[in-house]
Amino acid sequence: MGVSYRTERAAERILQELSRLVREEMRDPRLQDSVLTLHEVRLSRDLGYADVFVSALDSGKEKEILAALHKGRSFLRSRLAEALDFRKVPELRFHLDSSIEEGYRIERIIQEANKTG
Repeated sequence: MGVSYRTERAAERILQELSRLVREEMRDPRLQDSVLTLHEVRLSRDLGYADVFVSALDSGKEKEILAALHKGRSFLRSRLAEALDFRKVPELRFHLDSSIEEGYRIERIIQEANKTG
């Protein structure tokens, strides 16, 4: 069974607002000089949990970035409650998604193969 339009729309709104909050309002020094992207939110069926997928282009700082986001979960959740008109704001769970970095790695391999071939 697919994701409902309502759930998809809620996930998109959460993603947009979280991206803004992390960029503009979080003051954790571990995030200040980091290049990170929040690129997907998956909501549980009951809308109780939001799995937020994060890509960090600063290799080696991924654990620090996730720790900073984990520490700021209650702040982010309370700010989401203020910004969005949801009955209940889901619990936030952050996950590192290395698919973008993996894509760059594969692209480099292909480029190298094309040079030698």
